[in-house]
Amino acid sequence: MNFRDPLLLLLLLPGVVALSLLMIKTRRTLPVVRWSALVVIPESVRRAGRWRLLMVQGFVILSWILAVIGFAGPQIIHSYEKRYSEGIDIMIALDVSGSMRSVDDPAAIRASHSQGYYHDTAGILTNRLQHARRLTADFLRKRMDDRLGLTVFAGYAITKCPLTFDHELLQRILSEVDFTDVQQQSTAIGMAMANSLQRLVSSKAKSRVLILVTDGVNNAGTIDPETATEMAKALGVKVYTVGVGSDEPLLPTQKPDYYVRSQTVIDEDSLKGIAEKTGGAYFRAADARMLENIYARIDSLEKSMIERKYFFEREEFYQPFILAALASLVISLILRHCVFRILPGGAV
Repeated sequence: MNFRDPLLLLLLLPGVVALSLLMIKTRRTLPVVRWSALVVIPESVRRAGRWRLLMVQGFVILSWILAVIGFAGPQIIHSYEKRYSEGIDIMIALDVSGSMRSVDDPAAIRASHSQGYYHDTAGILTNRLQHARRLTADFLRKRMDDRLGLTVFAGYAITKCPLTFDHELLQRILSEVDFTDVQQQSTAIGMAMANSLQRLVSSKAKSRVLILVTDGVNNAGTIDPETATEMAKALGVKVYTVGVGSDEPLLPTQKPDYYVRSQTVIDEDSLKGIAEKTGGAYFRAADARMLENIYARIDSLEKSMIERKYFFEREEFYQPFILAALASLVISLILRHCVFRILPGGAV
């Protein structure tokens, strides 16, 4: 609570002190009826009279305090914010080919060097797609002002979710992405880009971005990455490419929880070229921690423009204090002159 004239509150201290001194002086100078014997007025009666007098004085002091607060102009301030945002349209193209079943756990890879395979006895290893799903979801939660969409691809590409502000729906769809979404097990990077660009072509956002996450080489599809790159460049879409996977990952076998050593082949030159030509950037993520850092880097590079304006509204709140002061004064007068009539000598 604020006050329109806070200096008036200084009147509280001298006012209360002066009023208290006045009450004490008045009480002491009241004419006293002299009795030949004090037993005529019992002690209990005299004590009750003093308490009643203090009650009357208390209401007068309370009235003064409330009146000063009221005249100081108490105010309640309501503040609210208007938020204007200019979001970015972001499509994410996620590789769901068979190689994304690979595991890049450094400890498991080191353990496999001695015998050429690894037995996951605890069943805790997480493959590339599982890591990519989780970290992509974390990235999406930070982009609340943007329209987001999702494409998955292997031998061909499909749109799992077009550009939308319904982030809850997108998160649910992302959590259900699996290798069975695309049956043809190869890698069509050009098709993935073309599918995502088709969703961005009608976008009116000032900034449009495609994030391509893959662990392979383009070996399928009717559109090659070079053609798709020229399409992105013509549309003004920035492409961030992310190559995921360590050099010697573990690949699951048909025997449950058994993994064998494999190799990752990523066409890094092609991914770098896509990013450079479109104004984006290429990142290599050898494990989940690196992929998490890459998403954080992309998040810092692509920021939505947000303008905030704050408004304040003042509501006068003096009426209750003034009314309470008047009520307290009236009560003191009623008590003094009607209920507790004060007789000379302080008796009532």
